Amino acid sequence: AWRALLTAASVVAVWPLVRRPTPASVTLAVLLGGLLVSSLQAGNVTPLIVGMLVAGVQTKVGPVLLGLAGSLKLFPLAFVAGYAAERRWLAAAVAISVAAMLWLNVLAYDVRVYTQIGGRSFFVGGISIYAISPWLWIPVALAGSVLVFALAVRRSPWTWLAASAAIPIIVPRVWLPDAAYILVGAAALLSWKERRERSQPGEVEYQD
Repeated sequence: AWRALLTAASVVAVWPLVRRPTPASVTLAVLLGGLLVSSLQAGNVTPLIVGMLVAGVQTKVGPVLLGLAGSLKLFPLAFVAGYAAERRWLAAAVAISVAAMLWLNVLAYDVRVYTQIGGRSFFVGGISIYAISPWLWIPVALAGSVLVFALAVRRSPWTWLAASAAIPIIVPRVWLPDAAYILVGAAALLSWKERRERSQPGEVEYQD
């Protein structure tokens, strides 16, 4: 039942890209959807988080869903930058608050345990630029963070995609299917494009 749920979430995650298929969108859906499918055997929660955010991050319950995702894995909170770009400050605050409240139980335990479960593969730097060289990771992480911040300041819709691409690059330890978080950014960007098509140019909230 759990793997069936993860499979359904994987389908939801790629749906925005295949709903209006183009060679680029289908290719991206196959590549990133394949990463989610490859994680099904392990039963990791990543497909569920990605599918949930693709379907709901732009809805009224999106901030709560993002907070839930952030309580399971901290780095989805990078998408708070997308809310900041939209100047949805309440949504950003709700997402952070929900994640913080759900993380309070961690304080009842030795937080060092969370970097040790499962042996050395769970230590910081498992699979990432950090694992190659911390000195390489530092400028890359800074550059990625600055890019996301700059786009958010400019109210650019590309903030969503930049934040999603930053996750597998900046996070000190990532799992290969984490690259599928790009699907969240792509879905948000497509949503913005559809809103722009339905509105007059003067009504668009973002700036390219």
